[in-house]
Parts: sequence; structure tokens; C-alpha cells
Amino acid sequence: MQELKEASPELLKDLLEEKSIKPTETETSSSDQPQKSLLEQLNHYVTSDQDCPEQLLEQAFTNGKPELVSAAFRACKTSKLSTRAKTAIKSDQEEIVATAFEYLACHDEESFFLLVRNHINTESILVRTVLLRNLCQMSSQMARDLLSSMLNDSSEKVREKALASIIHFEFASIREILTEYLKREKQQQYVESCLSFYIANPMLESVYDLEKLQQRKGFSKLFKETQTALIDIIAELKIANPEEVHEFLQEKKSLQQGEAAKEKAKKEEELKKLKSKVAWQSFSEKVSSVGSALASLKIGFAFILVAGIIVFYINQGTNEPVETRTAQKTVPVAGKIQEFVLIVQKIDTDDGSIIGLDSGQTFIKALPRPGKKFVLMQGDKIRIRALPFKKAPDGTLIVKTMAIKKE
Repeated sequence: MQELKEASPELLKDLLEEKSIKPTETETSSSDQPQKSLLEQLNHYVTSDQDCPEQLLEQAFTNGKPELVSAAFRACKTSKLSTRAKTAIKSDQEEIVATAFEYLACHDEESFFLLVRNHINTESILVRTVLLRNLCQMSSQMARDLLSSMLNDSSEKVREKALASIIHFEFASIREILTEYLKREKQQQYVESCLSFYIANPMLESVYDLEKLQQRKGFSKLFKETQTALIDIIAELKIANPEEVHEFLQEKKSLQQGEAAKEKAKKEEELKKLKSKVAWQSFSEKVSSVGSALASLKIGFAFILVAGIIVFYINQGTNEPVETRTAQKTVPVAGKIQEFVLIVQKIDTDDGSIIGLDSGQTFIKALPRPGKKFVLMQGDKIRIRALPFKKAPDGTLIVKTMAIKKE
């Protein structure tokens, strides 16, 4: 106290000024606190099971900032914001539009499907990605259409987002879309990214797709290397050995050649009919110019021509070769792991396999896991998860057992 009394008036003045500044700084920092607190409270309800109070939702929508509006939609656990969401979709802020669609997908599916068609080709990559993710869960066909549209987009960023979205799909359902995409994509990094999904989802059909893609110039070597790696993986997983893969490819090629020949014959037949029609019209015009005296001749000729065509088609139908089925070898099949409920019909002591009958009266031959054996009796009911990989000549489906449970 004594030192304070002896202090100069100037020093006391400086001390008083410092005290007057500090409250001002506190006031300034507190002015930003409400907005920060509102966002924190909204984010709390986003992860909470409780619904967000309407007062906080109203404050967020009144403020209008994208981060607050988006947090408000995510924090709401009921459909009470459906009207606001349908209005928010018209916003020029892509973050708000994307979050509004997410809200409708969760709480108002009918409105979501009504509005999604108008925005499925939006320029916003964020919105299209949100639509794709939600459509995968709600409408697989619309999701595939959107994926195909994005993969056809001229923008590299859009195609990149589409490739990143493939993980939301079952590979078998989009394999044909990806194969068509690989026929035209020019960026090698995108081609390599797409091919990684073929390796991660080994299927016999993919081997044939890569066989056809090798005809594309500039990427033939890459497709060949991917096909080789895929065949090795298929053999390692014991889906099919290299010889069976080769037989599968030959069968697919023969089938394609047969279809191509049928298509060519069909086009030639259509062309022949068209030429006959044009020739008949030309002849009809010439005959009509002669006069009414030849009208009866034209009618008679038409009758004979129609009768001839009918006889031709009748003979053609009777002379059509009858398709005969010959015995086939065990052939590999492309499949995915699935569940079977079987009634045990027979137990093979040689290889430890069992033959069961499913509800569709289809015989299933289940091979045990390596080093394991089935402890079952005829007539037992079992549930197995298994991977189909072959089909016997008698139609029996051969599967590799992954898990088994006796019921």
C-alpha cells in the first residue's frame, strides 16, 4: 500500500486505463459466443437419440448460414421439417440442398422420389453424390441410372466421384455398366481405379469382359495383365482352375458368335422383305396405270403372292432343325456367397461332401472346408453359407461351404 501511495499520478492513470480496456475485450469475445454455442448445441443433437428442440431449429433457420441450416436438418429426428426441406432444395447453396435431400430420404421418401428426378443431373457434384448414396439404399435401378450418367459425364471430377461411389453397389449389378465405361475412358488412372473393383470382386464373367476389352487400342496390355491376375485369384480361391476358365471363355465366345450369326441372318431377312415390299409397290403402280381392265389380274397376283409367302413360312418352320442337348462336362459358374437351407440326402465318404435338397427341389453338393468334415446323418436339416462354383451335368450345383448350422 505504501508503494502504491508513493506511485506517480501518471502510473495510476495507466493502471486505471488497463482496467477499463479488459471489460471491453470480454464483451467483444462474448458477442461471438451465441452463434458458436448454437452450432455446438445442434451438433450435440445430431449424435443424440433425442430430438432437437424447435427453438434451436428456428434460430438456425432464421440465421440462414449453411452450416447452421445443415446442422438443423441433421439434428431433427422427425418429419416436421419436410416442408422446409422441400423449400431448401431450391437454395443456391449446395450444402443446404444436399442436406435437405438427406433429410427427405430419411423422413419423407415420397417427396424424395418426386424431387430427385429433377436434380439427378445437377451440376453440383456434392448433391449428385448424396443422391447416389441414398438411392443405392432405396432404389437400386435409379442408383444404377445415376451412376451410368455420372460415368458418361464429360467432367473428370464427376467421373472421379462416380468411381468413388462404386463401393455402395453390389459389383455384379453394375459390372456391365463398368465394362461399357472402360470401353471409352481415356484417363489411365481412372481405368486402373475401375479395374481394381474387378480384382476385388473375382467373377468368371469379368474374365470374359476383360477378354473383349483387350481389343481396345492403348489399353490392351493393361486389360491383359488384369485378366491374368484375375484368373490367378479365381484359381487361388478355388472358384475354377485355369483349364475351366479357358473352357468358360471358349463357351462364351461360341455363344457370342452364334448370336452374331443369328442377328446377321435376321437383318438379311428384314432387308429381303423390304426389297420385296419396294418391288411390289413399284409393280403395283405400273399395273394401276394400265387401267381398270387389269385390276382383277393384280388381285389374283396378290392372292398368289400372299399364299406363296404363307407356304414359305410354313415350310420354313417345319424344316427348322431341332435343337438337341448333348451331355456336358462339369462347368464353372459365376456366383456369390449365399445361404442355403438343405435336407441331407446323401453323405459321400470319399470326399466328405454331402448332397442336400433345397426348398426349390434343387440338389446341392456341399464340399466341406479344408481339414474339416461334416458330422451329419441322412434327413438332417442344415443351414449353410456357401460359394457356388460348379454345376454337374445332372444339374447339381456344387458349392464350397463357408459356415454351417444344424437346425
